[in-house]
Amino acid sequence: MNLIVLADRLAVCRLAPDAPVPAWAGLGEIAGLAGAMRTAEELSVVCGFDRVPADVTAKGPMRAFRMDGPLPFDAIGIAAGLSTVLAATSIPLLMLATFNTGYVLVDERRIQHAVQAFTDLGYTVNEESAQLRYATVATPFGRLIAAATPQGLVWAALGDSNDALLDDLRRAFPSASLAHDDEALAPTVDALLRTLDGVPYDRPLDLRGTPFQQRVWARLRAVPFGQTTTYGHLAGELGLPAAGARTVGSAVAANPAALAVPCHRVVRTDGQPTNFRWGAARKVALLQHEGHGQLTLFDGA
Repeated sequence: MNLIVLADRLAVCRLAPDAPVPAWAGLGEIAGLAGAMRTAEELSVVCGFDRVPADVTAKGPMRAFRMDGPLPFDAIGIAAGLSTVLAATSIPLLMLATFNTGYVLVDERRIQHAVQAFTDLGYTVNEESAQLRYATVATPFGRLIAAATPQGLVWAALGDSNDALLDDLRRAFPSASLAHDDEALAPTVDALLRTLDGVPYDRPLDLRGTPFQQRVWARLRAVPFGQTTTYGHLAGELGLPAAGARTVGSAVAANPAALAVPCHRVVRTDGQPTNFRWGAARKVALLQHEGHGQLTLFDGA
């Protein structure tokens, strides 16, 4: 069975049982999800997370898994079974199901853990086709492209030309609709450029990766400007044995957000730089810019 991770960020609001369905919820704008359910105890409303007023108690942001393709007769039972899978992995969830649809809602912070859990059990999990807005800009280290969803930065890369960078973006997100939008991406691009002056990236992130990759990327963001770390040291910080350095290296190499996640600050144990997703020479230049002097380019893994 295939599962689709919906792009919408959702909230579940619990109101008084006799409360009217609120206009601010904008029900019907999230295709397929039942917008409200009234019981003797409460009125439950599912709506966009950003719609919830500050004085309303809500659970979220949540993301929804939806069964893809023709729905089986026992959609409710399958949805309940998916919930059981997540419960077994200690992932907080909320299951919603109606007679002919089944959804599982998961805390957005645990979405990649949920994807991994379903994938490990043989489910095919795909992201809903989303629109990405992107912009390009010149930097001292080549052209920079940044792409974002409404949730945050999803891709940042360095390269030699806008065309090549855009081709890479299309390969990374083949089902996405791309829109060039310099105005919308201006704060994101500014934040990326400020990292070159030593200011950590401080805008929202929406990076796609496995739970382990997310752990590695989060640790990389803690490496300060002007400092470096090694694959072995990262492995130790993550509780892995020395042999885990290679696994860490794979996660570092998969980093989708240049500068925002400063993977260029990972070097060999002798302090020399290794390969870099956006070019080994560019990595050397970035490290020299951050105060590491004249480095010898290491040509190898």
